Order: sequence, then structure tokens, then C-alpha cells
Amino acid sequence: MNYVELRRKYKNLPDADWIASRFGIDTNRSIFEINRDVVEKLENFADALEQVLTVKESYRSFMEHKFISRSDLEKLYVVYKNFISCVCKFNSFVFSGDVEKNVNWLVEVKEVLEEAQSQIEDTFSTLSKKWKEEKALES
Repeated sequence: MNYVELRRKYKNLPDADWIASRFGIDTNRSIFEINRDVVEKLENFADALEQVLTVKESYRSFMEHKFISRSDLEKLYVVYKNFISCVCKFNSFVFSGDVEKNVNWLVEVKEVLEEAQSQIEDTFSTLSKKWKEEKALES
């Protein structure tokens, strides 16, 4: 059963256009395939958040951590942990073939993303601005 057909049965599933616009994913596939792509995108974005939250062995990580206020880092951590929670939850049933778990998971992902949207926009707008303002390295 493809996503459009599944959405007729589960009215709470996110709209196919929402999936396509947020993740760039073709929804003319099964929910299992869609969710595998969604979880991959969540993991990639969580990695980007981790770059800001922790000081890793890169100049970028060092600077981005420095650019964000402590208060905003704490808010960003909530976004990060919610993304990681979604990834872990998906991994708990990935091999089950349980349609309902996949449906409920995708509904939860939508809620998490909608809740996080403004914090993500604020954080990455701040980072963009701070990088533009950053002075060139002196030799």
C-alpha cells in the first residue's frame, strides 16, 4: 500500500505534500521506505546540531558553539534530544513491519519538527549572521 492509500486509512498521517516539502522525499512509496529516508534526514540534521552543541575537533564546531548563547544552546539541546529520541524509537521497530508503529512514528516526527521549527530557524539564522560578521583570519 503506498502512502496516499495509507493516508486514507490513517487520517492523522502527515499530508504527502508536507513530507515532500520538508524532506524532499517522493511519497509514492510505502511508509517503510519513506520512514527510512526520514530517519536518515533526522540523523543527518542531528549531526549538524551536534556540531553546534559540542566542541568537536574542528574550527567550525568551536566557532559555532561560541556563536550561540548558553540559553539558545539549552533550547537547541531539547531539539537535538527530541530528534535523537525519534531516531531511537524508529530503530526499535524498524524490522517489525508494523504499519501502525510506522504511522504513529511519522505523526510524532511531524509534531517534533513543528515544535522545533522556530528554534531551528533562529539558531541557523544566528549562525549565518555570525559567520558573515566573523573577521578574516590574520596570517
